[in-house]
Parts: sequence; C-alpha cells; structure tokens
Amino acid sequence: MRREIILAEDPFLEVSLLPLSIPGGQTSSRCAVILDPSDKKIEVSVVSREYQLIPNLEVRNIALDILTRIGIPFQECRMLFDGRRYSQRWTIEGFELEPRPGDFIRLGLEVHNSYDGTSLFSLSFIAERLICGNGMVVDFLLGRFRFRHYGQNGDFHKELDRALDTVQRLGEQGASLLPAMKRMVDTPINRGLTQGVFRKLNTPRLYVADIFLALEEDSEWGLYNACTRVFSEQRSFRGEVLNRQTSHYFFIERQR
Repeated sequence: MRREIILAEDPFLEVSLLPLSIPGGQTSSRCAVILDPSDKKIEVSVVSREYQLIPNLEVRNIALDILTRIGIPFQECRMLFDGRRYSQRWTIEGFELEPRPGDFIRLGLEVHNSYDGTSLFSLSFIAERLICGNGMVVDFLLGRFRFRHYGQNGDFHKELDRALDTVQRLGEQGASLLPAMKRMVDTPINRGLTQGVFRKLNTPRLYVADIFLALEEDSEWGLYNACTRVFSEQRSFRGEVLNRQTSHYFFIERQR
C-alpha cells in the first residue's frame, strides 16, 4: 500500500477500513484507512477498530439533501481535501447581509469530515463577501452542528431534522454579525495600527506583505477583508485556522 498523501486526490474515492495484524498473526486493535482500495490502495491513517468511518461522498450527499429541503437556491463554493480532512461549502441565496450599500455578504453552510479523527462529521455556518469571494470563518458566532448518531437511523434522522431547522434560521442568526461589520466600516485604521494587529494576532510574516497589497481602504473593514482574502486564497486548512483566529479577533476581541 502507498502511505503518502496526494494533496490533489479525489475526495470522493472509495474508502475502507483494513484490520492490521501484529507479529504472530494476531489481529491488531487498529485499522488502516485505505483510499481507493481496489486500485491505488493509499493508506491515509490508522484508527481504532471502533472508528466510525464516514465516506466524504456520503457527507456531501447529506449536506446537499439538507440544502435541497430548504427550498432556496444555493451555490457550491470552495472545497478542501488533503487526503485526510475534507470540507466543502455552499452559499445560500437570500441569506444576505449588507454592512454598507452595495457590499453584500452571503451566508452559507460548510460540511466537515475526516479519515483520521481530527474532524468529526459536522456542519458549520460561514459568510462570504460577494465582491471578492473571500470566506469569513465565523462559526463561533453563527454556530456548528455535530452529528453524533450517524448510522443509527432513528437518532440520526432526528439530528437531520434539527440540522435543517438550524439552517433555516441562519438568516436570523446572521443578523448578529451586522453591528460588528458596520463598526469596522466606520473605524479608520493606519499603518501603525495595522502592524499592531499583526503583532497581536502573531500573523505569519509570509502573509503580511500580501495583506498590505490586498488592502482596499484604511478601515478595520478593509483590513479584515484583506486578511480573509489572503487566507482564503491559500486554499488550505492552515489558512482556515488563520481566518478563524482573525475573525474572532475582529468580531469578538475588538468589540470589547
């Protein structure tokens, strides 16, 4: 079996658990997670025998089922997969905010899964700026829904219904973002203050120059969107972590 991770691998390849053996021919308490078991046989992680493996394709289909049941048009956006972790997001038409005239933020849904236990099957809620397409990782404000009973029909269907209800109320929840957004729009910021924000957030130096270049205006709103734009363009899970940290700082810490 090939043990390396191929970053561009198809996230929807067949996946299976392979029980491992230990010296003496006995079966181990651990299993290998194998991508494409009938062909390339790529080992992506080792988990316990009790690990509940959920294929990414099934996760995607469940998210699409929830979005379809809402009855409102939606649009597929960014997808990430590194061989182990998977996420995909959609924005939902009609769930929009306008912190200032002509600058629209659309709310949406992101689904998460992993083949190594680092991310459980869950839904979180995101926002995306339509002008430039940069995502805002604000699940700490809009919420996250974790599925705990996948495969247990009765409980899982109840969880699906609760998830659907949560998504339907996303527009109301999203309104809580507007006061902070409008304050950012109205708050000027200069180069010194910008550098102070970088120090506070411990922003990696390799991104600082790109953020300055992405600045469209000397306001907190301009700085925040420059950061989220640069982090979104990384198309990586590390970029999403930086995005969440930055969003938490601007929406929570700077509001105090």
